[in-house]
Amino acid sequence: MKYFEYIVIVSFFCAAIFFAACFFRRLKIYHFFRLARKAIIKQSTVGCCDIYMPSYYLKKIVEFLIKSKEQKALVYLCVGRIKPAVICLEKNKQKLLALILQEMRYPKTMLENFENFVKKNPDNYAGIAELGILYYRVYNLEKAQLCLDNIKLKKRNYIYGRANYLQSYLDMNDGNMLGASQSCSIATKLFHKFEADYEEAQSYLLMGTIYRVAIISDIAQMMFETALRIFAAIGCLAETAVSYGNLGMLMAIQKRFDEAEDYYQKAKEIYQNLQYKQAYAEISNQQALLQLMQNKIAEAEKLAMQALKIHQNKNNYQGIAFSKEIIANVAFSKQDYKSAVNLAFEAKNI
Repeated sequence: MKYFEYIVIVSFFCAAIFFAACFFRRLKIYHFFRLARKAIIKQSTVGCCDIYMPSYYLKKIVEFLIKSKEQKALVYLCVGRIKPAVICLEKNKQKLLALILQEMRYPKTMLENFENFVKKNPDNYAGIAELGILYYRVYNLEKAQLCLDNIKLKKRNYIYGRANYLQSYLDMNDGNMLGASQSCSIATKLFHKFEADYEEAQSYLLMGTIYRVAIISDIAQMMFETALRIFAAIGCLAETAVSYGNLGMLMAIQKRFDEAEDYYQKAKEIYQNLQYKQAYAEISNQQALLQLMQNKIAEAEKLAMQALKIHQNKNNYQGIAFSKEIIANVAFSKQDYKSAVNLAFEAKNI
């Protein structure tokens, strides 16, 4: 009995030490992961929050560098300098993680390398899923669907979540809103399970868009607010502004004009502080549309003209077309039908 008590006491202390070590190891990984993500997001965002950030894999990269005792590569990664980490990953035959890290830091540059990787590793479903998402990011929907068709998974893991996230975009593009919401719901749950908070917030943002398009406003609002809370909690300012912008559009649809203007203004303040002029102009367009809905013609024209000037400087043709469409509506409201027709045709041609 005496020896049993000793065994229990020793086991208790050993377990306490083990769990404490695991806790501090997880804390260390999370600390460096947050620093790396913050640096990469800051350096990779190109004005409209169009970034590639699979945080699940970034955490794996940080964990690998800590385990490999690659202190220099880890420190460099935490300030957004990825080359030492890429060299380390490639040296240790972690080619997919190296490709993902390079794509995170330099968006839309590694597509050909991903294609070559998948050709050499046709059974690597993680690589195929990421390649499908990269195809979607360059609007190659046919190849994105082909990637999905070649993913065969039996268990619901992170890769399954990425595949469903991509599927929800493709379903929404085809007008299949039910399929899109079902796929996005699966992705959201899996991202939450695997502590991929950035991807989870993206999924909530997508889910909100799906329900907004389907005119289910109360659920759309809940999804956007959840995305907003997550993005704000993890310090993603540009993504927080995107969430505010989507809430503004949702309020505008419901003719809750004061709330819409408040959300738009919050988004603009963030974009102004970040100096993302194109995204700032996008919100100005939405504000112009909001003023037009309230028959405030002069305010709508002023905002649309301001947005048009920025979009022209940035060569953002979609923004230019939207601005001209709004200005055409302003001209129509003024009964200047000739200008309205000309501007509408200019927008259509763009």
